[in-house]
Amino acid sequence: MKVKNAFTMIELIYVIVILGIMAAIALPKMGSSVIHAQVASAKADVMALRSAILNERQKRLMRGQNSYIATLSSGSTLFGGDSTQGNYPQLFKYPKPVSSSNWSAGATVATGGTEAYTFTVDSTPVVFTYFQSNGTFTCNRNATGDAGTYCKEITE
Repeated sequence: MKVKNAFTMIELIYVIVILGIMAAIALPKMGSSVIHAQVASAKADVMALRSAILNERQKRLMRGQNSYIATLSSGSTLFGGDSTQGNYPQLFKYPKPVSSSNWSAGATVATGGTEAYTFTVDSTPVVFTYFQSNGTFTCNRNATGDAGTYCKEITE
């Protein structure tokens, strides 16, 4: 009797079914890890920006100026262009460039000294606002839907 060295059709079907079950379990886990990575990136960027705001404030106090930086970027340019805005550093480039391409500048509101910046997490925009009057850079934690949830995750 001659022995064949091959798999039967039933064995191949079992392997395919097992691989399908493993893929069905693994894919949702990988999808949520992308969201976690985006949130972690935003956390790092927000911490860097807040630190840069405070650092610039300390420099300005040493020079006898008692105001916060007027703007975080030059107009709607977040990542490129000139590295200064007047006599102030462009904070989206200082102390390091903001690492994520998920940031975009919203409409800069000159009245009231506020600027809006949007970070996108899983196609959900989370709007951050810089207030020149007190130097805060924050988002609305009470926003409806996923925006509020992501804001809480980023700012905690």
